[in-house]
Amino acid sequence: MSELPEAVEQVIQASSDRDALTEHRDFWLRYYDELKTVARRLLRQSHAGQTFSTTVVVHETWLKLAAARHQSIKDEGHFMALSARIMRQILVSYARTKACRKRGGDVGRVPLDEERDGISSPEPRLLLLHEALDALIKVDPVMVSVVECRYFAGFTVPECAAALKLSTRTIERHLAKAKMFLSKRIPSQGADA
Repeated sequence: MSELPEAVEQVIQASSDRDALTEHRDFWLRYYDELKTVARRLLRQSHAGQTFSTTVVVHETWLKLAAARHQSIKDEGHFMALSARIMRQILVSYARTKACRKRGGDVGRVPLDEERDGISSPEPRLLLLHEALDALIKVDPVMVSVVECRYFAGFTVPECAAALKLSTRTIERHLAKAKMFLSKRIPSQGADA
């Protein structure tokens, strides 16, 4: 099991509600390595790993989860799915900020390695995926949860079924429908934009 990060330990020591934070710490320690695995997968998929570390993403996720005390976490599957969603939001926020800078929000600072040989950075694809998932959530929020569990949290189909309390066949149907929906909104990598 990983050691608790020093910054988290300091927050716990400074808190007046130590019982609640101690509970958070125990929960955090139990899932820290799993969250790092999910973060590593997301960073690899989004190619944001050149800037972010898994530790930064996991700690940012923990801070957002701790701040959202109104969120009731039902079980481990719900926790991991929620964590994957928050990690995706963190990476999307980063990609948006980077795109804003690229378009003049940070005038005068344009790294030359942003585009190599006409190949743009993968952040725009992450933004396209996020926008497509936002459109899909309006159609069927359960499909988005299935996609997040399967592809962002890295769950197997049976694990998705257990986490979302659906049958494996329903998960497979939702994945097939979501894939069709998303493929219409996200151009393939080989297509010209």
